[in-house]
Amino acid sequence: MPKPDPKKRSTAELTPEAIPVVLSIREVAEQTGVTEEVLRVWEQRYRWPRPGRRPNGYRFYPITLVPVLRAVREELDRGRAIGDLLRDPVWSEIMESGRLPVVAQPAEPPRPDWSTIPQPPSKEAGDLRAKLECALERGDTGTVAWVEAQAGRLHPREREVAVTAVLELWRSCRALEAGR
Repeated sequence: MPKPDPKKRSTAELTPEAIPVVLSIREVAEQTGVTEEVLRVWEQRYRWPRPGRRPNGYRFYPITLVPVLRAVREELDRGRAIGDLLRDPVWSEIMESGRLPVVAQPAEPPRPDWSTIPQPPSKEAGDLRAKLECALERGDTGTVAWVEAQAGRLHPREREVAVTAVLELWRSCRALEAGR
């Protein structure tokens, strides 16, 4: 069994204080799939990326550049050229800043919690309610109208928990979503 190299430790083995904020060209190449040679050519030809230099002249790169280089490599894999990316205003900004933009994920629209409404006592009312909930979630207005028409045959108390309360809850969730 080979002995582990004491110089090579995984990030998981490092304490938070020891996690590097800069990487060597070899580490960047390993983590991004962009070779050391390509990084040097890009630096010389396009003046990007701009590594720092240690006193011995070795390059070092901020760790925040790794996701940018991965994204650039993915664009290259899709057929784009590095020069095209540098001329693209969006990519140029990303590459110059050395950080990918943070994209906010759209908030999930409020979903009704059907369990807040008691279940109707009869099987017929329960079946209608289940159809109504499914139709509302799918946006099937035809089935919603059909369920409302069928609800007229139910006892008023059953109609309240099977249809009326469900529709009110659905409408209040839609109103919250529209108010955002």
